[in-house]
Amino acid sequence: MDFQVPLDEAKELPFDKYIKDFTFIVNGTIYETSRVFADLISPKIRKLQYIDSTINYFDFETTNKNFDFSSFLICCTFNKIRLSPEQVPDFLEVCSKIGN
Repeated sequence: MDFQVPLDEAKELPFDKYIKDFTFIVNGTIYETSRVFADLISPKIRKLQYIDSTINYFDFETTNKNFDFSSFLICCTFNKIRLSPEQVPDFLEVCSKIGN
């Protein structure tokens, strides 16, 4: 018999309730989240933390210096979202920077 925890249940995880023990620094602005969430949204961070578990931040710059990374974090759920045509380049750039 095969068994697997339903991935749909991940939608219900209260990521906002986890300890904010990981920091993204984007264009010099600090955005805090949990290490679990950072690992989930970024293969690059997951790999870095596997190599060195003390890593607790990730710093990068974007072309759009006014980009609000919190909008990216909010949208990183298991639910589909619709991006405006203006948002697409920024989100693609961030996905590239974090290893997606």
